[in-house]
Amino acid sequence: IAQHSTDLRRSEIFVTVTVKPALAPSISLKSESQLIINPTAKLKLIGQIEYSGAGGRASWSVSDQSLRLADIALSDTSRVLDTPTSAKQVSSMSLVLAPSSLAPESTYVFSLHTVLTTNYSNVASITISTNAPPRPGQFSVTPQNGTMLVTPFFFSAYDWEDNDRPMSFSFGYRTSSDSYTVQRSRLEVSYFETDNLPSGDEGDEFKLYVRVRVFDILDASVDAYESIRVEEGNSMNVSEMQNYFSTSISDSNGYSDGITEVVSTVTTL
Repeated sequence: IAQHSTDLRRSEIFVTVTVKPALAPSISLKSESQLIINPTAKLKLIGQIEYSGAGGRASWSVSDQSLRLADIALSDTSRVLDTPTSAKQVSSMSLVLAPSSLAPESTYVFSLHTVLTTNYSNVASITISTNAPPRPGQFSVTPQNGTMLVTPFFFSAYDWEDNDRPMSFSFGYRTSSDSYTVQRSRLEVSYFETDNLPSGDEGDEFKLYVRVRVFDILDASVDAYESIRVEEGNSMNVSEMQNYFSTSISDSNGYSDGITEVVSTVTTL
């Protein structure tokens, strides 16, 4: 391709075009999800082969020679193409990889090769990149000691980095004997304040284990942890508990996180 300007300057661009024979198989590829995936997710590539005149064989390959597709695939990586029963035969061949088969922050080229018994052949390729969770920053909770339903605790996550923004943050806690309770579901706001934390277990020195989970926009996530000391407050009578419950539900403005937080705290009283 030659380009000429009015002042007689000239530039050229060369493009190589490969013309396949009419009897060569035609191959199209697509990913069932995005071209950038989380490595913890399953990968499914869908290949479609259109051919005529003779049968043959189709097989998948990957650019990373350290990967053995036959070991990590949940589908066939090679199979025979039947002899066409009509002028044109269309055959689908998918490649499915188990979760966590690919390394984070890596790029792979997957290719579907087709060779007919007439020696006509073709290959099509698709590039898949893997995401990585946000890079670690800081997580702090202040103060480190307090009393349940009295002390306001401030949760803060900062200095986290990721190319796939915006990031979002959720916060939770657990005692030594429980699983994590979500205190606030994921939002783009990286801080949170609450005075509705329950006390820790007395046998564990009233320790409460708190967590932040940081997500990127592609849902890759990573956790960071802290522990604080939350002691039991003065016991509430039935009237005080009812008043606390109704006031806290009203303050939650109907948000599920606020309601969950109140219910979780009340069950520890």
